[in-house]
Amino acid sequence: MGKSTGDFRTAGLAEFTSDSLAAVAWLKARPEVKRAGILGHSEGGAVGPLAAVKSDDVAFLIMLAGPAQPFDELLVEQSSGLMRAAGVPANIIDANSQIVRAVTEVVRKEPDNAKALEAMKKIAAEWKDKQPQLASQLEGQAGGMVSVEMRSLLAYSAPETLGKLRCPVLALYGGKDLQVPGDSNLKAAAAALAAGHVEAVTLVKLPGVNHLFQTARTGALAEYGQSEETISPRALETIGNWLKTNIN
Repeated sequence: MGKSTGDFRTAGLAEFTSDSLAAVAWLKARPEVKRAGILGHSEGGAVGPLAAVKSDDVAFLIMLAGPAQPFDELLVEQSSGLMRAAGVPANIIDANSQIVRAVTEVVRKEPDNAKALEAMKKIAAEWKDKQPQLASQLEGQAGGMVSVEMRSLLAYSAPETLGKLRCPVLALYGGKDLQVPGDSNLKAAAAALAAGHVEAVTLVKLPGVNHLFQTARTGALAEYGQSEETISPRALETIGNWLKTNIN
């Protein structure tokens, strides 16, 4: 951004974590700042824990819809939920889940981008007769699946990282979130944090809010731009009360 260096197109979790720690270091150097923490939303909910594990300067962590499931599992549940909300038939959702599992396995196991793309091309060909639209969709999205960012997300071990945290943690999930489904990720976060070293852990599911923590009817992507609410007052109140109680 602006005059900063770097190339966002080749950035992944490692680069975003480094950026976060640079921001924390900048804040820590200011005389009016006593403690600096990180609030991360969605992918930022993976960046925050990675940063906190690397530096004791991260005094607290707030995860908003932070992934706690393995990312390949999350992608299957995410795509299924979004398609279901859009009224897609069950047989197509099942076929899409099979394709997502096959593609993520290729990306995780094949480090060479050219070979991974060739393998995905074969997967698309196998589905071309049965599900031509899904096959075409895969062909269009294959390049993004081997990006630095996607590879870093598929390599990210949320349970391992969350289990290494030591600072106070607040994790919020939306009851209508279809991108980082609240129930499964809250459950996974609770298990990982319980197995770790954090004494002050608060996990909250806010009913009726979507991935952007807007009050929502279904959680479908189309509702994001339709809502006049930037963020639910309940989410802001929960964050504010937690900070007052846990961070002095």
